[in-house]
Amino acid sequence: MLPTIRKVTSITKLEFDGTGKKKVFNFYKDLDELRDCRIWGLEAYYFEEQASVIQTQGTLTYDPDYNLPVISKNQFQNGFLNLYDTNNINFLINAPLVIFGTIQNGIANLGGARIKSGIVERDAKSFSGQKIDMQNSSVVFNGDANQLIETRIIFMDIYYSRMDLDKVIINKLN
Repeated sequence: MLPTIRKVTSITKLEFDGTGKKKVFNFYKDLDELRDCRIWGLEAYYFEEQASVIQTQGTLTYDPDYNLPVISKNQFQNGFLNLYDTNNINFLINAPLVIFGTIQNGIANLGGARIKSGIVERDAKSFSGQKIDMQNSSVVFNGDANQLIETRIIFMDIYYSRMDLDKVIINKLN
């Protein structure tokens, strides 16, 4: 029997100090949904500001919890994800956030013409059911992303299955 895949949105507050040095932010937030789970997919988001064009609806600019701006495209391109499993083994080491950027928002550049495009979605990045420990996992930004003193958030959708709940479902079927 296949596991039931669920989705949770993780929002982590990031405080950049403007020193131009590498910054590491752990996902300390303990989400009930991500306890005793396996990860099946992950999507990360950024916001690209366009001074010359009004943004279309559907772009992700501020998060609903903190009312803080989402990381910029520059920060997104200079960010790296580290994921740990429940045995404290780093199974995903410095993976560029860009590969998890399945949704691009803002402006499309088609043949040199800048067109308001809203949202363009690409394929989701999949995992194969690794056990994950989100509290020990982190996102790392190199010095290019840490040029301004600012507070932003990283917004990620995580697709997971709960091992304990899947066992209950299997037992009910038997």
